Amino acid sequence: MVVLVLCIGLWTYVAVKTSMRELRTDGLTALLNAQLGTAEIWIDDKASDARRWASDPRVRSLVLGLGRRAEAATPSRGAVGANPRGGSGW
Repeated sequence: MVVLVLCIGLWTYVAVKTSMRELRTDGLTALLNAQLGTAEIWIDDKASDARRWASDPRVRSLVLGLGRRAEAATPSRGAVGANPRGGSGW
């Protein structure tokens, strides 16, 4: 009789443990899928914003102006690494 009760108890424990593991796996899978969907929507939204901004002539003009300013502020190749006080810089 005691052996039967122990066997039923063990069987119940294993069944509950397996069921809880499956529930936890299903819940985490659903959470991961939801977060993945959210990330994809966010990325699509940002890409749409970038396309919209890129097609705006005002934004394109401002970006080109910034690019020209950056090129003008960049030292020439010969000046890179040169010491403004003279010498090799080392």
